[in-house]
Amino acid sequence: FFCFFSMSSSCSSLVVVGIGVLQVVLLVLLLCSSTVNTTSLIDSINLDNLKIDPKPYYERDIHSYNFEELCPLVEGHTRPKPKLLKNIRWMHAPKTGTSFGTAILHYACQMVPDDAYPTVEYMKLLKKRQEEKGIYRKTRPAEIMRYFLSAFTSKEYCNGDVTLRNCWGHKIIRKRDFDHYDLVGMFRDPRIRVYSEFLTHGHVGTDFHPNNLTEYIARNRGSMTKMLLGKRYNRCKPDEWYWEASKEDITRAIHVLRDTVEFVGLTDYWQESICLFHAKYGGNITAKEFHNTRPGSSANNVDDDDKVEKDDDDDVHPGLLNVAASQEPADWEIYKVAKSVFVQDLIKYGIRVPKSLRSDSMTKAPHVGFKVDSGDNGSDDDDDDGGDDDDGEYNFDDDDN
Repeated sequence: FFCFFSMSSSCSSLVVVGIGVLQVVLLVLLLCSSTVNTTSLIDSINLDNLKIDPKPYYERDIHSYNFEELCPLVEGHTRPKPKLLKNIRWMHAPKTGTSFGTAILHYACQMVPDDAYPTVEYMKLLKKRQEEKGIYRKTRPAEIMRYFLSAFTSKEYCNGDVTLRNCWGHKIIRKRDFDHYDLVGMFRDPRIRVYSEFLTHGHVGTDFHPNNLTEYIARNRGSMTKMLLGKRYNRCKPDEWYWEASKEDITRAIHVLRDTVEFVGLTDYWQESICLFHAKYGGNITAKEFHNTRPGSSANNVDDDDKVEKDDDDDVHPGLLNVAASQEPADWEIYKVAKSVFVQDLIKYGIRVPKSLRSDSMTKAPHVGFKVDSGDNGSDDDDDDGGDDDDGEYNFDDDDN
């Protein structure tokens, strides 16, 4: 107090400390004099009025209830449990089965009607929806899968626990796709694949689509290999024509196929491929997944195990008669590995291996009874400009996507 009243400069610091102590003492006395009944305060809160709305958690049932009924299985085989594919990226080389998009969509969006699959009717439906929003654009048969996906990839049909990325067209596989997505795809005997592509486009007779088969193959070879390497593999630019894969390219592509691609199916063994997909990842097989929504130069689906190869040229795919494996050397190596991976998975999941896959011979048709279209309908799911498609993702939180 002497320092306070004398206001001596030497006592200024002591005064500050004293005032601080005095404030603390007064605060303690105030708290002690206040009797707060905390129990009554808590009891006064009506917990029933507290509304907590956590984001609902959706747990998918991935069990397939019709798998055993629809698939050719090995009796008594114990299959591994299926796992959920959460981030799907479709690797889609030209003429390897656009119809696979039907299976992918129904898997990702379980509320899509079972009998829904891509047709012209769905393309018209989406066109009508766009026009109602003031969007007018020319619609093409080539975009049927895009329109089909756009019509159904919304939260009305999809719970959002599975993401679909770039699941239409023939988009370049980017680094982020390799790193963050589950790559799934169908592979095909390259002689049949490139011949089917030629039937569809070769009649055009342009620089991009020459009507000479040998020239067409030379300009467009290696599609499946380039796809696995992250290169443009559809409607390549002139400086990308006549591509020749090095040994290193083929080795790297095979490594990606074996170690990175999550699902490997074979177009010409469609039933077994669809069954294998559901064996590995669950989900019911819907009504249209065995259907060919884009018929072309492809095999008939044969349901039984009696798939044999014959010497009669009528039973051999014309691609095998008109295209040599040496014209598609890189893709030929890729297909042999894809076939091996596919057979190993069939065995692992207890699906009967067709007789024509049990032989080491690959010189004849995988199936008998092929149907070949005229190839003059121009139907393929390519972009108009032939370049890389836009890299949009389907957003399940957006009704308009």
